[in-house]
Amino acid sequence: MILTHHRAVSDELESITDWYEDQQADLGREFLFELKRVIDELVVNPHRWAIEYSTTRIGMLDRFPFSVHYRAYPNRVRIVGVIHQSRDDIEIRKRK
Repeated sequence: MILTHHRAVSDELESITDWYEDQQADLGREFLFELKRVIDELVVNPHRWAIEYSTTRIGMLDRFPFSVHYRAYPNRVRIVGVIHQSRDDIEIRKRK
């Protein structure tokens, strides 16, 4: 399975990780470990989470209040955003 992501995802992850590191040493690293766990799971089983809108599914992190918005295709998974669960996802919904 091929994993791709929208170009904005890298900036989102950097911002989230920096914020957690500012709160507590190594917390940003722990966030990335939890995110990797969810991404690994959705690559192995992309249909684990239900379609929430259009063709986009939302995988939830357990330890942090963030979600991974992604689309599952026959041979690839595309992450379109990683956002805080309290944030409006209107911008994510527009992404390809």
